[in-house]
Amino acid sequence: MVHGNANWSHGNWFCGFWVGLLLASYPHTRDEKFLALARERMLLVE
Repeated sequence: MVHGNANWSHGNWFCGFWVGLLLASYPHTRDEKFLALARERMLLVE
């Protein structure tokens, strides 16, 4: 599927899946890098 802009689409379940994995990794590891990565990717979601 091709999107008309540079942002991810809510129709792309894979987008939310990876953000969710990153968010779930943070409390498990307490590693701030997972939280930072999840926040960065959430900004890309339209």
